[in-house]
Formats: sequence, structure tokens, C-alpha cells
Amino acid sequence: DTMVKPLDVTTSLLFPLWRFKEGEKDFTVMEITIKGLRDGRKTTFVFSLFDEADVETGMLSMARTTGLTAASIVRMLSKGLIDKKGIVPPEQLGMKKELHDTIIKDLVSRGIKIKEKWC
Repeated sequence: DTMVKPLDVTTSLLFPLWRFKEGEKDFTVMEITIKGLRDGRKTTFVFSLFDEADVETGMLSMARTTGLTAASIVRMLSKGLIDKKGIVPPEQLGMKKELHDTIIKDLVSRGIKIKEKWC
């Protein structure tokens, strides 16, 4: 009898497929569309993000977009800009304009392309 771990099967099947082939580039694309009411009127808000791996540092795009966001939050914590204690869902941080704007500014300053627009 041979014991097989599901995780081992999954990694052996998927990891080879996740390697970049010659000439392929790493990138992240995200678009969020929110439809609802604003001041009693129907409206749409679109958030778009695009990033590519940093060739100089070798940092992959997903690592940049998640890691740089976390670094921005740590900086705000160290400056006392976040007053919540314990586990704080990122969605709650984004609801405060000052925190949202700081994260966006930090990401854009590192070359991550972000667009926000009301339609």
C-alpha cells in the first residue's frame, strides 16, 4: 500500500505548469466594477490595476502588489495612522479615505498603474 497526499499530487501536477516559458512575462491585471446608488442616483465605480514583474529586482508582480500593499499598511501602523487593534480586515482600512489614498499613492510610486473612475 502506498499513501498519497492530495497536496503532493496537486503540486506535482500544477507547479510545472506555473513556470514561465521562454519570453513569457509576469503581470497582474485586476478590475473591480461596483454598481449602486450614490447620493440617490445610479452610478458605477471602476478600479483598475496593472503591474509587471520588476526585472531589476526579480520581484514577481503578485509579490509586488501584495507585498507593497502590506508594507504601506505597516508604515501607517508605525506612524499611528491606524487606530484599530487586533485583526483588521483590509476592507475596513480601505473605507477610510486617508488610508486608501496613502496605499494607492505608495503603490503608484513603485510603478503600479492604478485608475479609479466614476461612470
